[in-house]
Amino acid sequence: MHINRISNFKEYQSHLQKKNKQIKVLQGIDFKLNQKIKTLKQFYIDGYSWTAKSNSKFLVDTLYSNGNELNLRERLICNKTKLNNRVRGCIHIFETLFKPQSRDKIYMTEQVSLLAKWTNNK
Repeated sequence: MHINRISNFKEYQSHLQKKNKQIKVLQGIDFKLNQKIKTLKQFYIDGYSWTAKSNSKFLVDTLYSNGNELNLRERLICNKTKLNNRVRGCIHIFETLFKPQSRDKIYMTEQVSLLAKWTNNK
């Protein structure tokens, strides 16, 4: 994962310009997934799960969508951890930036979510 720090609008515009080719590829993938969901109620795609530390399948469905476009931020559920894309991304960024150790004490405001359960199992 590449993390880019963007401090202002000018840096944001520059970032978009540099990543234009990559953005187009991702938009193409997004388009294909949105086309596929029109014929299937749900399906799985293969990928790597940071939280599972292994390859996994990811559920794609229309839950939380607006009816026209998939909501891949809140869905794309890892078959192994059951965590959605947003939570897995947060964990990935947290672990990459802060490199927590098992002895570290981390205050969690959540107690019953899948994130809290996943954290307690670490």
